[in-house]
Amino acid sequence: MDEQYWTAERVTQAKPIDAARGAGPKAPSAPNSPAAAPRDTPHAAYFDGLPMVGTFFFDGTPVGGNATYRTGSVVRSKGKSLVLTAGHCANGLNAATHRVFVPQYQFLKIPANQPWGLFAVGDVYKDDRYPNTGQTKAAESDLDFAFVTVAPNGKGAVEDVVGALTFTTSASYDHNVTVVGYPARAGDNSQHKAIRCDVPTRRLYGFRQMQMQMQMECGGYYGGVSGSPWIKDFTGSNQFDPMVRWDDGELSLFTNVSAGTMGQEYKLKDPNSTWKDATLLTAGQYSGGGRAPGVRDALPRQLPGRARSGRYGGRSGHARRGGDPAVGPP
Repeated sequence: MDEQYWTAERVTQAKPIDAARGAGPKAPSAPNSPAAAPRDTPHAAYFDGLPMVGTFFFDGTPVGGNATYRTGSVVRSKGKSLVLTAGHCANGLNAATHRVFVPQYQFLKIPANQPWGLFAVGDVYKDDRYPNTGQTKAAESDLDFAFVTVAPNGKGAVEDVVGALTFTTSASYDHNVTVVGYPARAGDNSQHKAIRCDVPTRRLYGFRQMQMQMQMECGGYYGGVSGSPWIKDFTGSNQFDPMVRWDDGELSLFTNVSAGTMGQEYKLKDPNSTWKDATLLTAGQYSGGGRAPGVRDALPRQLPGRARSGRYGGRSGHARRGGDPAVGPP
């Protein structure tokens, strides 16, 4: 398994691909110069990354080396093994050996200590019309995306381990998104940390022949961020506020649940006969906007078929419930 190939010894002995080919182009002396973009252009910020977004490594670009290779994100799939990246990134992966995907990569940590482990890259899928080498600015650039399958590691399937984004198409060009990526070169990103930018998008005119693309402008995005996901409705918490209906009808809300912690429990209802029979609980925003951040709706189905909504706010540590009927009997 490629996951097992990257031992600490191999990481130490591996030579970066630039060393084998000669020195690459010199990194800019001031990579984050504000003069490179209009004054009101947002700028990327370093952060700890997201579990479902990572980068790739292979022979020549070793885990822990002085460069990363592109960016990828786990997307929901039936096989729970799918990673989205760019089409020109797929070309490099197809030519590589001992390929691995490392979610939420942490520089200076050996493979065994990466937060979610390493996932061996299996098959690489891209549109056959996209060139098999390099990158293009021709009409085929509209097809510059690819999917990669990764094998489970010792923790399980990648989607089960780190979660996933939902891959969707867009009906318009104008959105507010969060773009997360890994600039590759040490000259641009000495600690190889993830970057993010909260930025609006708009239609890209007059550059690609087919003009079917969106653009965003943000400073600090250098080579390596290709394949970065553009995430809509990003909260950044990677935490959940599940509700639990106990057998006796007691209803509890657990706030800020994440890997390794259950969060704080808040009792919403004492044991009672009404909630004891509730089934098919779900959560969402069913009663419209205008409420404070953190307030959500619960939609249980209560026998004999009457549905009611309840409002719950977990993020602030407060729980509230309304009891107005939301949906009548089926």
